[in-house]
Amino acid sequence: MSRVYVTTTARASALELVWADVLARHYRMTGARVRFLGGGEPELRSTLTLSYNDYDATETPIPRYVDVLGPAHYQRWWAGSDARVHVIGEPAQRQHSEAWRAHLLSSNAPLPTAIVVHPDIDIPDIGALSSQYGSDAVRWWLLRDPTLNPDRIVHLANKDLHKRLSTLIDRATGLVHRYRDGEPPAGGTWPPVSGPVHAALTRSDFVAATEAVWQIVDAAASYLTRSRPWDLAISGPDQELDTVLATLLAACRTLANELTPFLPDLATRVAEQTFALSGSLAPPRSVYARLSK
Repeated sequence: MSRVYVTTTARASALELVWADVLARHYRMTGARVRFLGGGEPELRSTLTLSYNDYDATETPIPRYVDVLGPAHYQRWWAGSDARVHVIGEPAQRQHSEAWRAHLLSSNAPLPTAIVVHPDIDIPDIGALSSQYGSDAVRWWLLRDPTLNPDRIVHLANKDLHKRLSTLIDRATGLVHRYRDGEPPAGGTWPPVSGPVHAALTRSDFVAATEAVWQIVDAAASYLTRSRPWDLAISGPDQELDTVLATLLAACRTLANELTPFLPDLATRVAEQTFALSGSLAPPRSVYARLSK
């Protein structure tokens, strides 16, 4: 099993932290053992649903991703990791590539295997935005909008999370409740998109990674329209209706899994609505409500 160490700078921005969090969660899902060192404002851990193991509270802009571990874990999590991924902002890139590189080399410490640089864009008060719109909307905006225009938070959340994703989940689970009393038919498969997602994240293309996940939403919605389960319920064979319902649920479950690194809270709600832990689906509940400005 491989080991991966994901780090940010001590003064990490919200964008830096979310990018690093996505990478850490993604590597965990591949089976790697991951340690995540995050910085920035401590309250962002809860407002942005961050999963870091260690917090860098120093005031220095130079990352402490070696000595913060202490001697007991240095060999295991820095020198011994298969991948050392450092996420930084453009303003810190020059300092990192010169001062910190020299520090590591003088200490005979291995260099990062990958440095992910995010653009230098002024972001307003993330805490206030998260309180107003929720972590799902803010994380989605940080991952999907290259301009990071806060006026687009509500638009992106309503267009993607409410209108497309939530509608799909509501329709798929609603059909199972309507035609099978909430008991999902056996079987059903839907192909994962872990390959394209991993390829996109390897090149630090978070827009392409999320777009790969969203292909599940669009493909499943198209499948639902083509299959017309409401007609099958009237005149079609029961087995054919069961196949359609099972396939739709499989798509939603695959979506919950693939969505986890990007929107962990929303992914959990999708899973709660689509997995039948007690033989039946949970009572219908929208996984994402429409936002208002």
